[in-house]
Amino acid sequence: MDKQDKKKFLLTYCLVLLISVLYIFIGHNLAMQNYQDFAGDDQSIVVKATVKEVLSQQSNDYPLNDFEDVVSEIITFTAEITSGAEKGTVVEAQQTLDYYTAVNLKVVEPGDKVLLYTYPDIIGDYPWQLSDYERFDTISVLLIIFLALLLLFGGTKGLNTIISLTLTCLAVFYVFIPAVLAGENVYLWSIVTCIYITFMTLFIVNGVNTKSFAAIFGCLGGVLLAGMLTLILDGMLELTGVVNDESVILLNIMPDNPLDLKALIFAAIII
Repeated sequence: MDKQDKKKFLLTYCLVLLISVLYIFIGHNLAMQNYQDFAGDDQSIVVKATVKEVLSQQSNDYPLNDFEDVVSEIITFTAEITSGAEKGTVVEAQQTLDYYTAVNLKVVEPGDKVLLYTYPDIIGDYPWQLSDYERFDTISVLLIIFLALLLLFGGTKGLNTIISLTLTCLAVFYVFIPAVLAGENVYLWSIVTCIYITFMTLFIVNGVNTKSFAAIFGCLGGVLLAGMLTLILDGMLELTGVVNDESVILLNIMPDNPLDLKALIFAAIII
């Protein structure tokens, strides 16, 4: 690459970065126009903590009806708060396990890093409850290893990939999600976000060339087609996302006669 090509490449590279920053800044401001902060609706307090000692584990039975009981286990433990105004304070907390929760966390052990929550209005001996395990440190280590490997094996392209991933995350979490929470048209913002990410990623990683434009047109064709199909089928099928729509469709197409071959083939395609 001669000096003129390098100058052209740097100019287009900087232009793409400038447009990306403007998109994120302007898009965020547009998304935040109708955004309502839901933080005030939740009066809970969430803190990070480290489990010190497991004090007890007991089972409780509650009658659900005349034929069934609810069985739950309550694990009581002490933990040292490591964030917030009460940092350094050792508190007692509880973990509740029951058969009606979709996913039960593993039983806490000394040394586990967890998230605890409480409500200021709750009055009781154990106001702090286990919310989830704190995974930020582990995820940070994995992220550093991932970025280091990208730079080690990718070199300049690895660096460009990191930049494009950063801008992609900003576009999703700083623009798209606030727009959806603000009640904006989710289909429109999905298509706009995909178009931006496609152009930005290919131009930063591969540069502005014929191959990039060919890849962009292919990606955008699929995105626009998927968007149009979603708009059309959403109105035709009246999907809600609340219930299992696939099961409703299968109930309507499953044949009364099990030997109805055409209906069975169609059901297999849907599945």
